[in-house]
Amino acid sequence: MKKESLSQAGQSLNEKMYDVFIDKVLAPLAITLFVFYMAIVEWIRVFFNVPNSPWPYTIISIIVGIYCLIKVRHSLNDIKNLRLGRDGERLVGEALEELRMAGYRVYHDILSESFNIDHIIIGPAGVFTIETKTYRKRGKNPQIYYDGVKIEVNGVSSLKDPVKQAKGQMYWLEGFINDNAKIKVKVRPVVVFPGWFINQRDSNAEVWVLNEKALCVFLKNAEKSLNQEQINSIANHLENYIRNN
Repeated sequence: MKKESLSQAGQSLNEKMYDVFIDKVLAPLAITLFVFYMAIVEWIRVFFNVPNSPWPYTIISIIVGIYCLIKVRHSLNDIKNLRLGRDGERLVGEALEELRMAGYRVYHDILSESFNIDHIIIGPAGVFTIETKTYRKRGKNPQIYYDGVKIEVNGVSSLKDPVKQAKGQMYWLEGFINDNAKIKVKVRPVVVFPGWFINQRDSNAEVWVLNEKALCVFLKNAEKSLNQEQINSIANHLENYIRNN
């Protein structure tokens, strides 16, 4: 039996983009075209002296058309934001792939019942969960500040708490490894902001906040904490989980 392939970076966001396009863009456009078609038919009847009134259909088509265009506009903004997130995950995924040469196993878009983990890496320096956050840069000197507790983007706290989110992923993965591989390992949660400069005030924080280049440089030079047997065991159990979920 052929094994299911592992997920690619940004795969779930790509699927969400497709769903948004089908449900919130294509469907409203189809409805709009239909009602305008009805209006055109009625006008044709008028020109050919067919006793019928096009005004009810025209009014309906205008109302429905305006409604659908508003829906499409909002949906296009959703797709734009999803595309930004997907591209960020892909950028980080490409950077992490370089770690394979240093003995790391790299996995993308791991789904659980209630959330997904953008990336997991398993290697000599340990096990790491990666939560990717992608923001558009604004201003002359855009920076991200991290004091070990909260993250601020250009002085504004993130609407979502990526630190709390990263810790949740850490606890889930530690439980998974302990239950399946029977190895007690401390998972390191990481929040990655691709392409950003990170001003970090607490180097001993439980959750790391880095850009993708800094993370890869650190892991390539980090001290070993797992042997090859442990790496293989954890990776094999995780791959089985990914292929069956």
